[in-house]
Amino acid sequence: MPDKAHGIIAVYSGNGKGKTTAALGCALRALGHDMKVLVVEFVKHIGRSGEHKIAEKIGNFSFYAPPDPSVALGSPQDREDLRAKQAWEFAKEKIHSREFDMIILDAINNAIDAGHLEISDVINLMRAKPRALHLFLTGKNAKPEVIDHADLVTDMQAVRHHNQRGIKAQRGIEF
Repeated sequence: MPDKAHGIIAVYSGNGKGKTTAALGCALRALGHDMKVLVVEFVKHIGRSGEHKIAEKIGNFSFYAPPDPSVALGSPQDREDLRAKQAWEFAKEKIHSREFDMIILDAINNAIDAGHLEISDVINLMRAKPRALHLFLTGKNAKPEVIDHADLVTDMQAVRHHNQRGIKAQRGIEF
């Protein structure tokens, strides 16, 4: 009989749309079972999305996005680097706190790919996560080492995107 206390590590990657959406679908399911869910946003910052708004209305559902650094800190790359590192420190703390049943590291693969985080640090954290914690890593270009340490891997492939037809981002779909 499978161990019910064994949390999985899931990776949603690829160039297609739906990586964060898939992870949030799992979050919704977990919330339905009274689990506590945290989403830590790494590189992308879209402000108050629909996900943020619903999290305020639902118990046990939290988001963390590092504050936008001052423009005086340098280039956009420098600011993105700082945000990713702040998200990383917060994520490590919360993973080890055992406060949550599921943690989604949103766009962490992008942060690794851009060189904001060390792959070895991420792998070490994946190995050291609490046994019962479900850990989701999203974002494009997941490294083979990340994939090798995951229990579930989905590669989202783009076939068509509505912006290719001149349709802009839609409220309720992209944000």
